[in-house]
Amino acid sequence: MKNYLYQVGGCLKNDAPTYVLREADAKLYDALITGQFCYVLNSRQMGKSSLRVQMMHRLQREGMTCASIDMTRVGSDNLTPAKWYREVIFELLRGFNLLGKFNFKAWWHEKKYLSNNQRLSQFIEEIILVHLNTDNIFIIVNNPPAALEEILTWTSGQPSETYLSSLVIPDIFLT
Repeated sequence: MKNYLYQVGGCLKNDAPTYVLREADAKLYDALITGQFCYVLNSRQMGKSSLRVQMMHRLQREGMTCASIDMTRVGSDNLTPAKWYREVIFELLRGFNLLGKFNFKAWWHEKKYLSNNQRLSQFIEEIILVHLNTDNIFIIVNNPPAALEEILTWTSGQPSETYLSSLVIPDIFLT
């Protein structure tokens, strides 16, 4: 702690001595591990990204598999819906360290007859769940656009119960 420089603004690292645990941290964790869908809403510079870092670290420390997608990397300007979904799926590949583990280009082309939403659902069922082979997977979305609501329709019962029991879908939406 002697050499620690106080940080003003920005996301704190998971071991930052200035991170203050709040009651909300415990409530969020409890909700996540019971499979609840969670939103974290607050104004700018209020600790949402630091909370994301803390929560991911805790979940991973306890053996959970997590990926975080920053939607500002995906973008939305001048993207067709299909390209936007492709970028979201690519960010999931990157977040779960699955790049290069299967032929994404061929898979995407093979699924061209599906709607964008169906592609995302099948990607999660066929790729993420198969390659990760774990019971607890968390997808954390940072800076979600309003259009993300369309994606979430598959969390409301469309996927098979088989893979919903394996995939905990307590996405944290940090704005």
